[in-house]
Amino acid sequence: MKRRCRDSFPLRRGSPRAQALHELVREEPELLDPCNKDDVELVTFSETGRIMPSESNSGLWSHRRAKSTIKRFKLNYHKLTKERQVIWHKATAAAREVVSEHSNGNDRGWNTVVGRLLEMCWRGAEYSATALAAARKVFIVEGGNRSWETLRAMAESDDPLTRSTA
Repeated sequence: MKRRCRDSFPLRRGSPRAQALHELVREEPELLDPCNKDDVELVTFSETGRIMPSESNSGLWSHRRAKSTIKRFKLNYHKLTKERQVIWHKATAAAREVVSEHSNGNDRGWNTVVGRLLEMCWRGAEYSATALAAARKVFIVEGGNRSWETLRAMAESDDPLTRSTA
């Protein structure tokens, strides 16, 4: 039993395996931790709904960790990719509306579409990482980096209903 459990949580080759709780910090896990904000940044999504390693970490240990996690947990399973694809398209449309309303100076319309986009991107929302990836692509290409950073900070709030859209 102990051997099977060990194989379920692979470590980087040569990494010491913790024998006690205080030794966990020395382990170098091969799989990503979805609760670790840094690990979450190591993957991104495409408009087809597929998850993949972020371009910023290609060729590094983090790239391998992302690929191992995707493969181990079958994160590109057909049903998941279809669900993500739907979210991607909804978030893309909402992000484009945000950019359009902002450039038109329509504050009321801007607040409405920002609220809708935030609901999709809020970290507690289902497939929020996909929505964030779609919004990021739109904002970086069409709306400027400042809009992206503002949305990202607001989406990380604990409560989507108390976020300010100003």
